[in-house]
Amino acid sequence: MNTISRLWIVLSILLGMALLAACATLPAKELTPTLSPSPLPTNTVPPTDTATPTVDTPATQNAQQTADAQATADIQAATQTQVALNKAAVLTEVVATKKTATAAVKATATSYAVAFLEVIQQLSETGVLTSTDGYYRHPKNFDQSWAQLGWYRWWHSGYAAENFVLSADVSWQSASNTADWYSAGCGIVFSENDKDNHHLAYFSLDGYGVLARINKGDWKYLAAERYGKVSTPDGNAKVMLVVDDKRINFYVNDKLVTTAYDNSLNDGNIAFTLLSGTNKNYGTRCKMTNIDLFLLK
Repeated sequence: MNTISRLWIVLSILLGMALLAACATLPAKELTPTLSPSPLPTNTVPPTDTATPTVDTPATQNAQQTADAQATADIQAATQTQVALNKAAVLTEVVATKKTATAAVKATATSYAVAFLEVIQQLSETGVLTSTDGYYRHPKNFDQSWAQLGWYRWWHSGYAAENFVLSADVSWQSASNTADWYSAGCGIVFSENDKDNHHLAYFSLDGYGVLARINKGDWKYLAAERYGKVSTPDGNAKVMLVVDDKRINFYVNDKLVTTAYDNSLNDGNIAFTLLSGTNKNYGTRCKMTNIDLFLLK
């Protein structure tokens, strides 16, 4: 190695050492990583606590719908129960009212029966009736009018018997002041099989109690006896017909007016009748109330 080369090596070494010494004297500096998150500021206020939000999932929706449906069903059930209770209360009241009304009707019918049975007993004691064995009935009131001179009509009572006692309060009204009073009146058809075969008892407005038989369409008077003067064109009276053991007794205002015997009597229909006596307007009107009927066995 020559002298120049040696000098260059020595200078290089000296220069390196000088650089090392210079670096050792410089101050140290910390480098901040670029990827680190920025720290939170020291004055940050923590968030306020909030309620946990409801998670709107299908299961939650189904549960809510089920709860709503149950609540609706409960309301409907409660409503239906209340309606049923209201109906039950109304029905209870209706039943109670009907029972009260039925009791009143029975009491009234019983009072009618008791009073009429006394009449039946009196008829038996006087020999008009051969027996008091039978059934009491209280037919509906009768109210009809008809206009056809020289004719009569009848309406069935719903009962039939050969032997019976029938009593009624009768009132009449004529549309004419000059009617044929002998052919106008109110009465009872009995032993009736049809329009051509029946018996007839009536109180004519000229004051007679009349009994007749119609056999195969032929009219025959059985009896006609005068009671006395009656009021016309309007008036009223109490009539009673007793049919027993082929004998007919007809009473007006508790007075026996007409009696007859007829062995053709049979177990036929009992009806209410009126005889017109005039063609004017409504003709003659007959009303029968407080009707008592005793069907003899």
